[in-house]
Amino acid sequence: PVAHRLVRRGPQVVLYDQRGHGSSTVGSDGFTIPRLGADLKAVLEAVDVRDAVVAGHSMGGMTVQSLATHHPDVVAERARALVLVATAASGLGRGRGDAGARRMVTSVGVERLLRSGFGHALLRGAVGVAVHRNHLVLTRDLFVACASEARDGWLTAMQAMDLREGIAAIGVPTTVIVGSADRVTPPDRAAELVATIPGARLVTLDGAGHMLPLETPDEVAEALTVIDAVA
Repeated sequence: PVAHRLVRRGPQVVLYDQRGHGSSTVGSDGFTIPRLGADLKAVLEAVDVRDAVVAGHSMGGMTVQSLATHHPDVVAERARALVLVATAASGLGRGRGDAGARRMVTSVGVERLLRSGFGHALLRGAVGVAVHRNHLVLTRDLFVACASEARDGWLTAMQAMDLREGIAAIGVPTTVIVGSADRVTPPDRAAELVATIPGARLVTLDGAGHMLPLETPDEVAEALTVIDAVA
């Protein structure tokens, strides 16, 4: 939804599927946060962009941070602004429910679970109160379409990550967007990002949850358009 809105407003939009998601295979390089940054580096170099607004949602936001941490020269050369949407730099392994969450996301029966009433409640917990039922279904379908191997690998990597030292050196304008009702990467994770990245700006969307591109596409597209105009 966000990409469609941006294209109508004029900017060139480049999208790609992360490893193990959509049409991208798992690959043979393993599941590591540095690998995410290297993949994004390859995309930016392939399209040969020099003044990009580089944006990422959730794991995509971690990918942008990994690029800034492990390839700061690429950010300096090819990005004029960064946008981190519903994401975190650290802290995803702190919760007491992590073991249970991991069992759920790696289970071969996860699709059956998410189609149940309990699964519907779990999905509701990941989004805001006003989300349309169709978006819940899409969230579920995106999740179960990701290979179990990829879910396990990326969850392990994200629970161990700590990108705070690297992002403290970011030198381009950065905007952090978070939903006030996000339970996956809650507002305190966004506050940590803003406190760590020099000059970062925080945008909080009241009542929204984790799936901001689906829940609030107009607001996210507007934020990206404004950033593109002033960066």
